[in-house]
Amino acid sequence: MILKRNRRLSFKTIAVFSLTIWCIFAIYAFYYPQSKNFYNYIAYITSVFYILTLLFIGKVCSQTSQKDRFTFLIFGIGILVSLIKDSIANYILPNLAWLHIPKEFGYSFVYIGYIKSYFWNIIVLVFLITLLKKYFMNKIVYKPSFLIFIIFYLILFSVLLYFSQPQKLQHINWMNIAYFGIWFIDSINFILIIYALIHSKNINLSWLLSSLVVMVSIEFSAVFYYNYNYNQNFDALSDLFWLLWIILAFLAFYRIYHKKNYQINSWFVAPNTLESKLAFSTFALTNLGLIIFFILAYMFDFINTQKFICGFLLIMTYSLISILIAKRIAGSFTKPFQQLQCNIQELMSLQKIPTKSFHFEISEFDFLQKFIVNHFTEYNNKSEQIKTMAKMAVQVAHDIRSPAAAIMMLVKEETNLPEQQRISLREAATRVQDIANNLLNNYQQKQVYSQSHLLMLVPTILSVISEKRAQYHNKKINISTLINKAAYFKYINVNATDFKRIISNLIDNSAEAVCEKQSGTIDIKIKANDQKVKIIITDNGLGIDDFHLKQLNEGKKINSSKKSGFGLGLEYVKQFVIYHQGNIEFESTLGEGTTITLLFNTEKSPCWLAEEISLCPDQKIVILDDDYSIHGAWDQRLFKIKSQYHFLEIHHFYSGEDCLNYLSTLSINDHKKVLLLCDYELINQPFSGLDIIERSKTNKSVLVTSYYENEKIIKRSILANTKILPKSLAAEIPLNIQIETQLSVQQPDIILIDDQKELSLIIQFLAKSKNITMDVFNDPYSLWEKLAYYPFNIIICFDYDLNLPINGIELAYQLYSLGYHNLYLATGYDIKQSDVPYFIKVLSDKMMLLKLSNTKST
Repeated sequence: MILKRNRRLSFKTIAVFSLTIWCIFAIYAFYYPQSKNFYNYIAYITSVFYILTLLFIGKVCSQTSQKDRFTFLIFGIGILVSLIKDSIANYILPNLAWLHIPKEFGYSFVYIGYIKSYFWNIIVLVFLITLLKKYFMNKIVYKPSFLIFIIFYLILFSVLLYFSQPQKLQHINWMNIAYFGIWFIDSINFILIIYALIHSKNINLSWLLSSLVVMVSIEFSAVFYYNYNYNQNFDALSDLFWLLWIILAFLAFYRIYHKKNYQINSWFVAPNTLESKLAFSTFALTNLGLIIFFILAYMFDFINTQKFICGFLLIMTYSLISILIAKRIAGSFTKPFQQLQCNIQELMSLQKIPTKSFHFEISEFDFLQKFIVNHFTEYNNKSEQIKTMAKMAVQVAHDIRSPAAAIMMLVKEETNLPEQQRISLREAATRVQDIANNLLNNYQQKQVYSQSHLLMLVPTILSVISEKRAQYHNKKINISTLINKAAYFKYINVNATDFKRIISNLIDNSAEAVCEKQSGTIDIKIKANDQKVKIIITDNGLGIDDFHLKQLNEGKKINSSKKSGFGLGLEYVKQFVIYHQGNIEFESTLGEGTTITLLFNTEKSPCWLAEEISLCPDQKIVILDDDYSIHGAWDQRLFKIKSQYHFLEIHHFYSGEDCLNYLSTLSINDHKKVLLLCDYELINQPFSGLDIIERSKTNKSVLVTSYYENEKIIKRSILANTKILPKSLAAEIPLNIQIETQLSVQQPDIILIDDQKELSLIIQFLAKSKNITMDVFNDPYSLWEKLAYYPFNIIICFDYDLNLPINGIELAYQLYSLGYHNLYLATGYDIKQSDVPYFIKVLSDKMMLLKLSNTKST
């Protein structure tokens, strides 16, 4: 493989080259301060760096977010204005000398220079405010330290101004006013730069702010230089340091682009961090000492008034250096804290003690580390014990409540037992119920639910196989599948993520074994019956030798040996299978291949899953899907049935609105014959498939969707009396023709909805002994099938926990919207009347059901 050469120059190379250029100019200015060539060369190089800076500002703007782009554009505008002004001053005006430009024009250009200075300083001020606004402005306004910081610097600069500029203060004219205005804006800019630099954690930002400190220092010096003409070589130094600041600015933007660090929010540390507080305190104390020394030196005539102007430059330079050194010291001091924080985060994320030891060079941190680890270990051990106890307690409580309630009902109704025995049985049952309730009250809020849940086997495995086919598409590996019909709609009780991982590991092991032979096949078979599902993964790879194969089948730990077609991942697979009461077997022949068989217990399919589609000979099948290929697939599946039953109709719709319009035109009898096969996701349409089902109010509907595990969709489907068919299994679901018969439904006194079959049968038996007829349903779908035959005033009683994604109260809302208002809640949970909607009546005991028939509305 030929590696592409990285054409982008490194930041270090660019920085060394740029700063070397500046050093050469500095040496040249030292030896030839009056050279005209110096000014020409430095003007050319400054213009080049102006253009380069603008170029990389543009590159950064093209990559950053819309919110941050304005900040960089402001800075770019200032650079552009400076480039235009300097180009006019350095190139255009000197070349027009032969035109004998009037002196007044020269003065006007000086005025333009003042305007440019104002404009440039205001641009810098806006840039700094927008920069700080991203992270600080919503915080620092309310921080007294920031206000004290501003006031302190303004007073300091005012004192320096008063002592260094007595002539300008005594003679106020428009030029002096211009000087003072620029001085004030520069002061504010310097304060903001220093505060941002204190809280900077990004090298790019430090480069940029350092360049601005150099620029502001030049501006300060330029404002008051002509008053005293203190340094004859000031023009050369001014141009030299102006070049330095634009070089630093260029390097800052080049590094931002080079490192792709465009998020301004990530450039700052929080104001309340240890690093920022240490840097601020160090900076404040060192500067205060310098200021005191400077004032005392002036008071005792160590420096004269004219030299006092150096105070500006000295304080600015010292501020920059002290902050950079303070941040370096603060960074080294806070490094152990950051490491300790990382160690704690790793402890919490792993939920165990890492194998590697954490060591600090500072004894105090070692003590704190050991203290945290010891307490975490103790807490973790106690937490695991509490979780285990809570899980067992909740399980025991749930297991004993139902038989205890059944015993209590039988005791109340059985009159043939002697009274003393009935009292003893009742007291025993009451005691058992009290124990169960206490267990639930103590542990219900702390209950730790297992992550295992019902998982549809075949679609999950097929999704992993699809990923593996894409992963090994450039290898000579053929991955095939064979699934028997009984397996398509089987469920197992596992964690979906862990299950996908073990299947992925097994396929990867087989693929590595096959790759050693350059090519081969991996066959995956899925078989099932009513009790078990079997997953068989076979490859024709290198195989496993007899010694390691024996270790695997005996459950012993083995060392990794990828060339043999297995690795440490098999340990995890075995533990996972055994944990879920499954079984794993290994068969292998060295040089021929390996077969791994996984065996899991099947679980009852959830009631909302469509395991078959029943059709009538005169059924009106309405297919709604925005995918044309799905319509063709359904036509192919229904072709044989259509040829046998000519009255069966098939209608295709791609728009939900067209489908609703068609259904609205049907007569009542025709509407009852509709079977709606509907996709959930209708692209670029205002309705979802469930919306169409709910609006159409069809008797029979199936939601064909890839979102068959989405809990919100499942809830709505249950309440809408529609079953869910995974779209990947649409070609496998059985289609049956059934001759519908008129249901003969006797009108009961009470309808009971409870997922606990044993308990509901006991209640039904006791009701029958009292001449009360009761229809019992264990899931909503069996209720929806007969609900239309019941009158609206019938008594409907339901449990709260239906072992479904919906609870009894959600089911009651749906029944109430359909017109059934005699709704009662009978549950073992501690639910009060104030906890439920007004149209639900809470029963204190499930035995109260047997008295409800007398209160039935007429």
